[in-house]
Amino acid sequence: MKNQPLVSIIIPTYNRAHLIGETLDSVLAQTYTNWECIIVDDGSTDNTDEVVGNYVKKDSRFKYYHRPDEHLPGGNGARNYGFKMSKGEYVNWFDDDDLMMKNFVENHIKIIQFKNAEISICDLEIYSDTNQNKWLSDKWKYLDYSDFCQGYIMYKFRLVTGSFFFKKKSYYQKIMFNENLKNSQENEFFCRVFLFFKPKISKFNKVLFF
Repeated sequence: MKNQPLVSIIIPTYNRAHLIGETLDSVLAQTYTNWECIIVDDGSTDNTDEVVGNYVKKDSRFKYYHRPDEHLPGGNGARNYGFKMSKGEYVNWFDDDDLMMKNFVENHIKIIQFKNAEISICDLEIYSDTNQNKWLSDKWKYLDYSDFCQGYIMYKFRLVTGSFFFKKKSYYQKIMFNENLKNSQENEFFCRVFLFFKPKISKFNKVLFF
């Protein structure tokens, strides 16, 4: 790719030292290499510092922070602080128990640039110890914008933060995650984005992470 803008991958974490290494390995394996990965610790009491510190030592693209007190405890505060520290033209919030396919970032960049969109939304696959896979968000793939918004608000399908890859614009800084919410924060955030700003969305009909 000729145009390789910086992508900020923001990962909040809490007591996931036993899992986050696999997540960070999947970031390291990306075919698209111009990224920074911002990990924000939300007050872990396990050996997260040691695990993440090893990645920071071996690759300067990893940035490790502890959530400051001006942001409330919880994933929302960690995400918002990570966004504040990000320098990328594109942003993706990811979770510390998810795994990227190696072309996750490359595919998002390609489709968002090709369609001149503000947001790219991909599909995902979930799995368990019994290896029973299933689609999570099939129903939104072929809807127009109006039906897409209505379907989401009516909870006919779900999206998660890892699916949401976007071009950073100034207005996103005004609508960060509500740090007072303890659950459904993704739903509330996405509803504000879709309804108030009506961005151009490219729905990517591919599984790009697990």
